[in-house]
Amino acid sequence: MSSHSITGEASRSAPRKRRRALVFGALVAAVIAACAALLAAHNVPLALTEADVRAIPQLLAAAGKPHLTRNAAVGGSFEEQAKIIAEVQQAVLATAPKTDPIDFDREREPKDLLELGYGLCFDRSRAIEKILAYVGLPSRHISVYDLSESQSPIRALIAPGTRSHALTEVLTEKGWMAVDPDIAWIGLTEKGEVVSVRDLQRNTSTDYAWHSLVKTDRNDIFRTDFTYVIGLYSRHGRFYPPYNAIPDINYRQFAANLLPWGTFSFH
Repeated sequence: MSSHSITGEASRSAPRKRRRALVFGALVAAVIAACAALLAAHNVPLALTEADVRAIPQLLAAAGKPHLTRNAAVGGSFEEQAKIIAEVQQAVLATAPKTDPIDFDREREPKDLLELGYGLCFDRSRAIEKILAYVGLPSRHISVYDLSESQSPIRALIAPGTRSHALTEVLTEKGWMAVDPDIAWIGLTEKGEVVSVRDLQRNTSTDYAWHSLVKTDRNDIFRTDFTYVIGLYSRHGRFYPPYNAIPDINYRQFAANLLPWGTFSFH
């Protein structure tokens, strides 16, 4: 083969390689964009809405807590904030004393709890988190799964019927404090130490002495081996729009489950 033929073939193949590279790059970009859009569409929002700002003062007033105004906890001492946290919990328990689930495929925000007067742990915890944001305290959502039967965090997460619980952690100056949405219990000892879900996991057999703000002992699920996931609102995807089979997750909170080198870890 002459040198001219080799040169000509090389000159023709170079544009083809560039075109293939461009097509491949465009496909990769399209896939990334589609995945990003999908995740964004299923990201559980945390920001207070106009409906929240209208409903929360009504809920608090109806529960006898009208003094819990916007940003009421900002700048307060730890003791003052702990009292406000307990009062937020009390307000939600008083608003939804009946233990029935809010239906799938519909909103479960403070206005809905106020209107319906009932909810389960995942419904009440959402209201607690929104009201904590209203009074100026950051929080995050926690899903807990019993390991008694599965013995495996992965199996517990994917198996239908796994005993589970949802609750809130609120960030205080002493760290994350657990707040139960079903009973008048917050993670606060009589010595003023905060107790997080991680602490409960490490000390399932510990008998704590609780603060006077705590009216009952912790949920029984915290006396068994359990795993938990931060930022997971549902495994089935039917608590928050667009109501489909993709799990309801807040990805900013969910990132707290990631180890520094990026490997996912159940707790």
